[in-house]
Amino acid sequence: MIDGILLGNTAATTAAPAGLLNALTTLTPTAGGGSSALLGDIRKLFAAIAPALVPVLIVNSVQAASIATLAASPLPIIAAPLLPADQVIAVDASCFASAVGVPDFLISEDPVVHMESTAPLPIVGGTAQPPVIGSVAAPATSLFQTAAIGMRSLIDCH
Repeated sequence: MIDGILLGNTAATTAAPAGLLNALTTLTPTAGGGSSALLGDIRKLFAAIAPALVPVLIVNSVQAASIATLAASPLPIIAAPLLPADQVIAVDASCFASAVGVPDFLISEDPVVHMESTAPLPIVGGTAQPPVIGSVAAPATSLFQTAAIGMRSLIDCH
């Protein structure tokens, strides 16, 4: 989720910062295709962020290996699995900052959890909108009844 927001093109909101691609225009790809065109595109990207102190490429995981083998000198590359395979982003790492707060952990044997990974719902209210008392999310499991321990971690990301 963090990669999707960071590498997106959406504007800043009260809940999330602007994506790195917000308000940017794409560069015209180098004609011809192949490795020489790819290296030409990388030169254009680095020229667009010049004078960069620490230029870094952000690419799809598959492209990361390809670019690393083509470049004559080592290029700083960050693999981002969620990035489309045909997209390359250049940033000046010296101008980029992020922070992660101290994690808060809560451990308990008492909670009831909705055992759904794709669309978890409130325990009371279920799928009804607005939530209806008596409508319960399913499948739900009591950690007390199953002798399990649950751990919740909250981490502030900026």
